[in-house]
Amino acid sequence: WTQKFQRALRCREGRYERITRLIDEFTACARAIAIRLIDERDLPENDKTYKQLLHHGIAGGQKYLVNGIFFKFAIDLERLPIYGDVEFASKAAGHELRGLNAFLSTSYQMEIYSPLVALIDYAGFRLMASSELPIRREHTLRYGALDRTMAYNSDALLSKRVQHIAHVLHLARHRVPLTVGGEHHTPLHMPRDIEIHLGLDEKYYVIDTARLFPPEAPRVRRIAGGGQERVEWCSVLPEAYPYYRHCLVPHLVFQLRPELLKKFGSPLSSDAFSHFGLADAERHNTQVRHATTYLFKSVIPHFAAGVASGSVCFADHHGLVEAAHRAGINVRHLGLVRTDRALEGDGNGGVRRLLLEH
Repeated sequence: WTQKFQRALRCREGRYERITRLIDEFTACARAIAIRLIDERDLPENDKTYKQLLHHGIAGGQKYLVNGIFFKFAIDLERLPIYGDVEFASKAAGHELRGLNAFLSTSYQMEIYSPLVALIDYAGFRLMASSELPIRREHTLRYGALDRTMAYNSDALLSKRVQHIAHVLHLARHRVPLTVGGEHHTPLHMPRDIEIHLGLDEKYYVIDTARLFPPEAPRVRRIAGGGQERVEWCSVLPEAYPYYRHCLVPHLVFQLRPELLKKFGSPLSSDAFSHFGLADAERHNTQVRHATTYLFKSVIPHFAAGVASGSVCFADHHGLVEAAHRAGINVRHLGLVRTDRALEGDGNGGVRRLLLEH
């Protein structure tokens, strides 16, 4: 699959048609396997058609390799929850696809390739399917880190290419610990846990892009109880989104959109508000706070005013989502658009209903 994808990308004539056909073929194959994986999920391991891969980490859920396609269940393990809810795990899988698409849109000329990827939603489950790559974990890693192991950034050519991509995506250079919790640091322009490998075919490949874009700044709530005040970290605007309080790792789930980063202008650290970004945290976290404030205080009101005036137009839910994304607004914040003062009055009732239905 990966070789077919590269040949399609290099094709000068009919490239779009070849890529489209390949994606359709890959998605159909992945969906058929994913349905079998989901249907057999509760069977004893020995009775399953496809066997689970072991020793491949836990953050992506259960993992399988079938017909040259790598599958990851977007779930939260009961014995070791990471996200706090399967919905949050599914959202993180969506971030991975978005990160790969953003990376690929800027990296092809830099000769950094990505796998073919599809998200399969079936029977309440989400699987991420990606084409197998010619990489061998720590043996081919050249940039980033595997789980909690050593962070790499020693390939000068690759580092220069990554720096160019980060500039296009408005991602900031920042220091990350060489080892988790260690005192020594190395500079990166990407999240610490991204992986860029020099494959066995001597080509660069990128994976694990779920944290490519920085998180929204969390809000601190101070709660007094038992005569003692405690601080609780929670997502932005917890009063408006009480369900989001259950998220264990807001920085993995509630991210700023790439369109917002371009509008904001100043580069932001992918590792802001994470334990990987403790070095220079005050500077990078402050920038992300400014960007989050810009989203809520400027971008959302401006979008609502555009909807009210008719300069922002959409006919259905799909058009609404596309318009919001172009403006740099996450779908979860459309409720704030609906309640903006610019949309008060009977003349905007239809728009408010559409926003509410979504």
